Amino acid sequence: MENKTWGLSLLLLCSVFYSAIADDLTVQVKNGQIKGRVQTMLDGSTYYAWQGIPYGAPPVGNLRFQAPTEPADWSGVKETTSDSNICYQVKTDSSSENEDCLYLNVFVPSDKGSGNLPVFFWIYGGAFRGGSSNFYSTGPDWLVAQGMIVVTHNYRVGPFGFLSTGDTVVPGNAGLKDQALALKWTYENIAAFGGDPNQITIAGESAGSASVGYQLLSTKNNGLFRGAIQQSGSPLNEWGFIANPKPYVASLIEQIDGNANVGEDSQAQLQYLQNVAASAIDAASKLTTPALTLPVVEPEHDGAFITEKMYQAFEEGNYNKVPVLIGCNSEEDVLILKSHAYVRQLGEGYDSNPHSLIPGNLVTDENRKDALASEIKTIYIGENDLFASREDGVVRFGSDSGFTRGVIKQGELMSQYANVYFYIFSYDGELGGWNKSVDGAEKVMHGEDIYYIWVHRSTSGNEDLTKYPESDQVTSKRLVTMWGNFAKYLNPTPDQSSLLQNVVWPTVNANNYQYLDIDYDLQVKTTPKASYPLWKQAYESYGSKPYVTY
Repeated sequence: MENKTWGLSLLLLCSVFYSAIADDLTVQVKNGQIKGRVQTMLDGSTYYAWQGIPYGAPPVGNLRFQAPTEPADWSGVKETTSDSNICYQVKTDSSSENEDCLYLNVFVPSDKGSGNLPVFFWIYGGAFRGGSSNFYSTGPDWLVAQGMIVVTHNYRVGPFGFLSTGDTVVPGNAGLKDQALALKWTYENIAAFGGDPNQITIAGESAGSASVGYQLLSTKNNGLFRGAIQQSGSPLNEWGFIANPKPYVASLIEQIDGNANVGEDSQAQLQYLQNVAASAIDAASKLTTPALTLPVVEPEHDGAFITEKMYQAFEEGNYNKVPVLIGCNSEEDVLILKSHAYVRQLGEGYDSNPHSLIPGNLVTDENRKDALASEIKTIYIGENDLFASREDGVVRFGSDSGFTRGVIKQGELMSQYANVYFYIFSYDGELGGWNKSVDGAEKVMHGEDIYYIWVHRSTSGNEDLTKYPESDQVTSKRLVTMWGNFAKYLNPTPDQSSLLQNVVWPTVNANNYQYLDIDYDLQVKTTPKASYPLWKQAYESYGSKPYVTY
């Protein structure tokens, strides 16, 4: 009898326990009720996951290429337990691609307690042409373990997200507006998950990092977040902006149907493109060159996301002045070493046309271009060498021009108005997945850092960190801890910590550009790149404001 009573009590206890979990997994948000699931981590601990929550109406028909709108309400309880469709990709093809892709995911510690938790809102990279919030490539396990709620979302990329006619017919930046709507949804709904809407930090890598910069620049986001993390990307990078988007529209239509005969009228172009199959646009986007669907500075109109040139806005403080943690990897462009022939071809191009070394945004007198090109060459290989025989020079020039220069400048400009923590990630470990290098250049390429922060179940298989060297495990723990500290305290090193070697990460001062070098040993250093002061001098001597990028 006692055994039966004990068994009944245990059954009742389990029933109450699982009922409590079920209650935790059913959440009322603005548009209806949703039900999530429990995710178990490798160490046996758990967190709650809601996947595929609609944050915007399907951007189809008349909404194609336009700003997103709120989703419709639903009745009953919506199951949100698996990945949604992903947005159409220029880079790849997938059966899960669909225009109906404006969904987000919320991941919550299962031991959240009674207090409201800080929120880590992530924007993926992918050159504004690809990327998704797929759980298997963006696993939040290590971040959630820091005691944060993590939000990831899909936004439109390629022509669906960044096509623009250069006027108010298709003003552009639909993908950035998707991000902003997802951020607004998070601000309005995260309290239902135990999150604090006043403790949202936005973060991203590569094009996602540039997107974070654009969210900083948009006045429509005032008050929606209190901090930002940018990894290897800025609106000041030339690849993150296009000045004249209109020619691409005609090229895309020509690729879809060479006999379309639509002409240059923006309204006619929009009507044509809104009435062809999404799959036709997707297929044509993979063949249309140059593939320049990028953020733009919009004309003034009610729904404009950004109307001021980016450099000027940061310089004059016309942005959301919140604390920012920003930086880049030690040699972003070392990835080009996968083809030595390509590196040599680039070098030969610089040797035969030195003016190609000059940034397109650096307006200068034609008569002074020879002198400027010579100065730029000297930064990387001296006066007498050739780029064709100096792979290190080609790599370092590519890193600075593609990423580092603009990222460092953005940090410098913002430091006038709010705390900026700058870093260089220089730890060269197995977890990053790259092993090619060249003497004379650093070693950590673009994108390696994300494998220390996010679980990639579908690619690197980094879920089990014990398969990697102890130094990789420690570096991962350090990055996640510092990113978590910033989200919680707006300071990556709020207290001395043995894990972080008791380092105190200083803020940037324009006259004393201190930063944290994140190698296996954490070190505070000055001047993130030796080439940066020389580029500043070149811009001051040869350029003329207003700059757009840098």
